[in-house]
Amino acid sequence: MNVTLVDVDIKAILAAVCQRFSLSAELKNIKIVLTMPDAACYAKVDPEAFTKIVSNLLTNALKFTVSHIWIDLIPTEENKLELRIKDNGQGIAVEEQEKIFTPFYQIHENRPSDNIGTGVGLLLVKKLVSLMHGELKLESESGLGATFIIWFDRSEQGETLQDEATPAVMLPQVPIDVTEQKPYHILLVDDNQDLLAYLRMLLAPGYQITCASNGKEALDLLSELMPDLVISDVMMPVMDGMELCRKIKQNFRTSHLPIILLTAKVETRDYVEGLENGADLYVAKPFSSDIIKAQIHSLLSNRERMKGSFKTEPMLPSVSVASSRIDKEFLEKVTGIIEGRMTDSDFSVDVLAQEIGISRTGLFTKLKAVSGMTPNDFIRVIRLKKAAVLLSQGDVQVSEACFQVGFSSPSYFAKCFQAQFGVAPTEFKRMKTVN
Repeated sequence: MNVTLVDVDIKAILAAVCQRFSLSAELKNIKIVLTMPDAACYAKVDPEAFTKIVSNLLTNALKFTVSHIWIDLIPTEENKLELRIKDNGQGIAVEEQEKIFTPFYQIHENRPSDNIGTGVGLLLVKKLVSLMHGELKLESESGLGATFIIWFDRSEQGETLQDEATPAVMLPQVPIDVTEQKPYHILLVDDNQDLLAYLRMLLAPGYQITCASNGKEALDLLSELMPDLVISDVMMPVMDGMELCRKIKQNFRTSHLPIILLTAKVETRDYVEGLENGADLYVAKPFSSDIIKAQIHSLLSNRERMKGSFKTEPMLPSVSVASSRIDKEFLEKVTGIIEGRMTDSDFSVDVLAQEIGISRTGLFTKLKAVSGMTPNDFIRVIRLKKAAVLLSQGDVQVSEACFQVGFSSPSYFAKCFQAQFGVAPTEFKRMKTVN
């Protein structure tokens, strides 16, 4: 969704969020004290983004407070609304206060291990506050708790603003489909909503994004859509990343999908397990935002480069574009059938699909995903590559090669060969004979 600033009484949002957290607080014997003015408090905010901000700050406070969380909404003389969320935990040392808004930074000192988060929630809060033209401040000292203070512009009821210059930020709703067409489609899988939101915010400007909260949910989505890349956490409930990776790579329909696994487990055996299950990359957390974007770009670009090389290099076999055992076996079978029926005038895409044992649509989808070509284009390329093999043997003339691979016109064959490989068949034969 786009961040759209509208005139909202944020008292209602605060009350609803506090109500949602009341049970969790009660189970931890923590008291939430909410103080607001009697009068309505209208501010220009995006309701969903504001809810996300308050939820993240309350989640953070619940992790570290001792007994109380105080939430105060205060109108100021500067025509702003001031929101203060305070806990009575151990606080944050001055030298660490700027660092907590950087990706994956976590304060471990004197924190029980089950209270350590991903380190992206406060980064998301800062980003959302900035997108809504608000201000964010932290007041804290070691041993004296922490207070997060946010200011938003106050507004009058009935006034509405949509800021067209405000950049878009994607908030996670799991599962969610983004219909805007972008060059590549990435499926993000993680049970941690903060990390999903961070990755989405990081990648949405350049990619189409879909989110899932565990491996099973991701598999359900994959039955309906086909992304270009899957990025999954390893440790998740219901179905973890390792099992998801294994199931994707063992399924004919999805075996071609590249997979990046994200994990805090950095032992050698963990890397080995991820790669053995078919992961293309195994990335340790915390990771640099620039590095993960570069890795995604590199992985997708390399896939496209492999497909391009297969199309334009005469002697490169079809299995060069295979990224899994299933894809290799599929391409070997398809290529074998085509090579065995090259001079058959009745051979067609329908015949190929029938001999492989899948539907015409299934053949089109799989070949397009694996090789980047339609079945008709793939058949033509395999014929031309077979001709290149024949011509490289030296004793086969261009016209002979033409007829042996199913072309009836030498001139048309020469035109296709030149267009595909960038060299005329006679010149290709001369170069191979010289070499």
